[in-house]
Amino acid sequence: MMKVKGIVDYVVNLIYPKRCPVCGRVLKTTTNLNGNIMHEECIEVLEKSLIKEPRCKKCGAELSSLENKLGGFCVRCLRDKPGMANFYYEKGFGLFRYTEEIKQSIKKIKYNSRKEYVDFYGLLLAKKFYKEIADLKVDYLIPVPMYKQKEKIRGYNQATELAKSFSDHLNKNFGVKVEVRCDFVFRGKKTTKLSTKDDEERWMEISGAFYGKDANRELRGKIVCIVDDIYTTGATIIHLSEILKKLGASKVYFATIAIVSNRV
Repeated sequence: MMKVKGIVDYVVNLIYPKRCPVCGRVLKTTTNLNGNIMHEECIEVLEKSLIKEPRCKKCGAELSSLENKLGGFCVRCLRDKPGMANFYYEKGFGLFRYTEEIKQSIKKIKYNSRKEYVDFYGLLLAKKFYKEIADLKVDYLIPVPMYKQKEKIRGYNQATELAKSFSDHLNKNFGVKVEVRCDFVFRGKKTTKLSTKDDEERWMEISGAFYGKDANRELRGKIVCIVDDIYTTGATIIHLSEILKKLGASKVYFATIAIVSNRV
């Protein structure tokens, strides 16, 4: 049975060769057989892109030495919401700075149908943050919803796939069980491409884009973690956090592949 599976895997790999999630180049068969899923030189790229300590106490972005001296918060968190009374979420967790290499990898997921890269990042999220998710007693992972027509065209919502992978690896590798829920928040407004907008335009565009439903009051008193690919200005995460809090969630966190830094 194992021999047959090996042959099938070999044939599938010939037709649909596995690609490195960082550079996108085809991985050699021998590399796959050794269990590696990326090129050695790309491991160095990822290591250089990792968010290092100290991190912002709120959004989790990497801090400059000046920001760290100013109380441990990044300039974005201090500038956008002085005192952070209206942030709604408790804290954020991100893997990487939004370097050019990470940017291109995420773009391939979103615009080049590289859905298979999602599992790579889901595993990394689980490895990095399983202890935090367990200690915080997170009840649900909630992916950022996509507008239905847009999701239909793309074929999937990368945030949903990332949340599912994150949940699977938390359970399989670390025994941490957290359910993915896609039935609390929805996107009711088609927004234009946010990556082309400045901070103020993002806030205006995202306003009113989401709505929530919880007929059975399942969110009351629950601790949740929003999952998305990138944290840029915080507009999306903050708006969703507000909705989730109004639906009854007691605490809201977020986890992302990358956090855009506004270091000084």
